[in-house]
Amino acid sequence: MKKWIFTCTLLTVMLAAAACLALNAGAVEVSTAEEFIDAVVAGGTVTLTEDIVLDTGVSIVRDVSILGEGHTITFSAIYRFTQMSDYITVSGSSMVAGYGLQFVGGNVTLSNVKLKNLSTTMAKGGAMLLLSGTAALVLDNVVTDGSHFPLVYDAAATVTVKGNHAHIGENAGQPYAVVATANADGATLCLQGGTVSHTVEGALRGNGHCVLLKCAAFTLRVEGGSIAATEHAVYMPQGALTLQMTGGAISSVSGRAVQMDSGSALVRMSDGSISAKQGAVLALPESAANDVEISGGSILAGAVDSYVWKATGKTLITGNAVLEGSLLIAGGTVTVSGNARLTSPTYTHAAATRPALVQQLGASTLLITGGKLDIGDVNATVLFLKDAAAEVTVSGGRLVAGSAGSIAKLTAGALRIRSGLIVDSCTVTSAVFADAGVTLTDCAVIAKRPKSVGGDAAATLTENSPSVKYAGELYYLWMGFATDGSAPTLVEGAGVRAQLGSQGIRFTATVDAEAVAALEERGEVTYGILIAPADYVAAAGDFTLTALDAYAAAGGREASAVYANVVAEKSLRRTDAGVSFNAVLIDVQTYNYDRTFAAVAYASVNGCYYYSEFDSEVNARSLSEVAAEALADVRAAAELEADEALKALYIHRIAETDQYSKYTEEQRKALARYVAA
Repeated sequence: MKKWIFTCTLLTVMLAAAACLALNAGAVEVSTAEEFIDAVVAGGTVTLTEDIVLDTGVSIVRDVSILGEGHTITFSAIYRFTQMSDYITVSGSSMVAGYGLQFVGGNVTLSNVKLKNLSTTMAKGGAMLLLSGTAALVLDNVVTDGSHFPLVYDAAATVTVKGNHAHIGENAGQPYAVVATANADGATLCLQGGTVSHTVEGALRGNGHCVLLKCAAFTLRVEGGSIAATEHAVYMPQGALTLQMTGGAISSVSGRAVQMDSGSALVRMSDGSISAKQGAVLALPESAANDVEISGGSILAGAVDSYVWKATGKTLITGNAVLEGSLLIAGGTVTVSGNARLTSPTYTHAAATRPALVQQLGASTLLITGGKLDIGDVNATVLFLKDAAAEVTVSGGRLVAGSAGSIAKLTAGALRIRSGLIVDSCTVTSAVFADAGVTLTDCAVIAKRPKSVGGDAAATLTENSPSVKYAGELYYLWMGFATDGSAPTLVEGAGVRAQLGSQGIRFTATVDAEAVAALEERGEVTYGILIAPADYVAAAGDFTLTALDAYAAAGGREASAVYANVVAEKSLRRTDAGVSFNAVLIDVQTYNYDRTFAAVAYASVNGCYYYSEFDSEVNARSLSEVAAEALADVRAAAELEADEALKALYIHRIAETDQYSKYTEEQRKALARYVAA
């Protein structure tokens, strides 16, 4: 028995020792090039205790973490070429001459280390970091010092750059800090911190793009840090670029922040900044239906002849996004909503002018449902329509022109303004809208000087017109409100739904055939009815989705706690006369039986809402009220005998009377429970 116990104890000690050896395997400290090469090829954790000088490239295929501890790895072999034939060919070109570290596979992390190339007189330098496999590489506070090609993708790899002191491209010569070859289709660069830029002793280099993407598809995620270049910061000659920005910055001095010659772009930006001092900020392919959504952050064009981008596909500018500079629209649909702001840039010289804040150059649709377009005091125009097929619909937000500017100019196209606020501070022009192709419905115009409103509004602002103060200045006010023929009509009052188990208040709306045809010519139409407590509507100040959402947000509540948006699907009925639809509010709580609920109908097309007229006396009812009306709606037998149509509706005899109702005895008992005492 003792021998068995001893054997077990010995075996346990041996297993524990083996486990300890396994845990320590691959965690080594190195101080020489030979030790470094052996360690990184084996994989594991490699910690530098001295600076390392490599005279040969190292290929890495396993998981490895290289902890620089502030030391430097110097590459000397890259510069030992004497002729072009010595260059390593990447994707059919001699663009990359040799490499320092080549990543074939595995998950690799480099941290707190400087990668340095020795100086050379050759026309091309080598790649410090070459990704020839699908390795996942993390560069944490890594500085690449020197080299024409600090980081080269030659496969669909993912690289993450992070750390406040990371710098890819420090003291880098032309042409690129990051390059993706044709073999890098599907690669990703994620910038979480640090800098990607060409610099020579800390100054931006005079030429060269910063990031060159020659692959078919690439994803660039900017979460922090910056990409900066004198010429193009990001250049993709052709292909599909996905740009996701949640922070950080992309900037250029003499080139474009993002330049694409052909292909297509998907841009999603919620924070951060993209800017160019000269030229377009986003120079996206004009022949493509690019998909751009800017919900935050800023895009800044810094020169008089530059612009933020030329929209050709689906563009959404919303949230708290800020665009400083001209937006050109050559096609597709552009929507401005939320608290987005489009503003004229601030120039360093007083003579700077710009033809328009938003120019519609081609057949396109611009929908403004919120936000602010402000040209400032430059001698320019907020909206400029140049194509016969250009359409602008304003159903919210503000259009603002300063002392020298104007609101709109049309050489062709159509501008419809409904529920917008127009602020004209110009002291020169004789009309707010000098062009006849402007229609104004349910909007307010305020002007700093007496003048005609213009467009289709036969109105003139005079010194006797109502006045308001805007930004501390006195303005004259004109408000034009008229029924929009495209809007639904809400049937007066409200009915009751008596179906057992789902009783409630029923609101019904109609749209005549002519209005239906006009709406459906513009695109796909959605019909619906908003229902909300009348006191909420009064507090919101307007009976629209925008006003109710703002009221809910101000009170810290979900929108569903403030109103119900009932989209007409099953209830939608089409006849030769037009369409009709209804909405029923059910499951009303006992304490709300006597609470007044209001309703407004709408038709929505291309993001623009057309609301029915709302009257708080006509279009608001309580469940108690409609239930009482339903119970009182009876007909005597003699009356029914004289009218066959009524007889077909009032078919239920009320017990012990000669009167008839539309509802069964059981339904009437259910309705009676709603009538307030």
